[in-house]
Amino acid sequence: MRCCAAGPWPHSGGALTTLLLTAFLLSSADGNNGTVNWKTKQAHSYIISRKKAVEKNGEISNDPITFNTNLMGYPDRPGWLRYIQRTPYSDGVLYGSPTVENVGKPTIIEITAYNRRTFETARHNLIINIMSAEGMWRKELLVF
Repeated sequence: MRCCAAGPWPHSGGALTTLLLTAFLLSSADGNNGTVNWKTKQAHSYIISRKKAVEKNGEISNDPITFNTNLMGYPDRPGWLRYIQRTPYSDGVLYGSPTVENVGKPTIIEITAYNRRTFETARHNLIINIMSAEGMWRKELLVF
């Protein structure tokens, strides 16, 4: 009879260790959440700083960093939000114009940074509060 600690699959220890290590790396983000307020019918952008991602103990390295962005709980971003990063040595940029359908709903974007030299991974959440631009235009028109 087998020992219960080994489990029913004799070769699954490596896969379980890899799974747990991956879960640890993804959950070991700095815990900081950024918040921005965007209005509908206006173009907005948010720069994902590469320097903040590679900074350790006050030292900045020149490691190649790539970012992945997605809507929390989904594999992709909302349809109105775009992302670009020219090279692993440049900053990433989220940009877009929110739609009226998203007003009042906080949009949480998961930003995952990958260090291509050391294979370190970090996650950061960006909360986008979407407000209607309709009220703003009416007030501005009343002033004129």
